[in-house]
Amino acid sequence: MISTCEQLKIYMPELGNQHSHGFLNTLRGVVMLYEVTNNPLHLEYSEKVFQKIVSSENYMITGGVPEFFNFYASAEGARDEGCSEADFFMLCLQLWEATGKMKYLDYGEYLFMNHMLYNQFESGSK
Repeated sequence: MISTCEQLKIYMPELGNQHSHGFLNTLRGVVMLYEVTNNPLHLEYSEKVFQKIVSSENYMITGGVPEFFNFYASAEGARDEGCSEADFFMLCLQLWEATGKMKYLDYGEYLFMNHMLYNQFESGSK
């Protein structure tokens, strides 16, 4: 029997014009679903979507992601948001823990060292 939670993955939208914070939280939930059910389909799905993100124009040179996927709201280009960066960082850690693949730690370290540390006030807030 498929749980209601497992059925929710079906409703996750394609990577497109949406708020990255909500999208990444939902994707993190799919990884958590894998952790609870051990159903490899959930992990495969999460890895596939992660790869789509880092292979797209939404993956910034700094290792971060924009506040909105596929939407550049200003002349300066994409703007970021601390929540989305934290979500992406946590997704990297979750996928590393679930798969043991070092590439996820590498993505997380790159994001932390090149985006998160340099994109905050002296107090530590964004």
